[in-house]
Amino acid sequence: FNPRPCLLHHDSMDVYATSIHFHFLPIVDVFAVKLQCSRLLNARDFSTFASQDYPTQDIEKLRTNAQGMNEMVMTSLMKGTLYHCRCISSHDGKNYQYISEILSVTTRNEVSVAPVLSGTLSITKSDDDMLRLKWKPVAQDVTL
Repeated sequence: FNPRPCLLHHDSMDVYATSIHFHFLPIVDVFAVKLQCSRLLNARDFSTFASQDYPTQDIEKLRTNAQGMNEMVMTSLMKGTLYHCRCISSHDGKNYQYISEILSVTTRNEVSVAPVLSGTLSITKSDDDMLRLKWKPVAQDVTL
């Protein structure tokens, strides 16, 4: 068992108005990855992180079957806002958990070029400044 957890770094991310695209080395021997970003208002810290109790402050994305994953995008953020983000890598069967250092990031004030995801997913920006998710299907069911 030689896990490689999710590690966040300023040099390995793309920041946009309402999203942050994190890049990292491919995950190894980790089952689940939680990406958490919070505004941490009113002297709060991550010990009180609760996306259901603080929906306008705390945002969490969960990815299971994270083996080989090397990127994650945090969406639904507010423009021009300071967020504090961390990544939690875990493997319940091995009783393993690693919490990355907290990375403080400010989102941009204006919508710019949308993040480009590897593989078959992509995000495009329309004329009304909405981001749209597009994908290329790997296979299709055909009925004749």
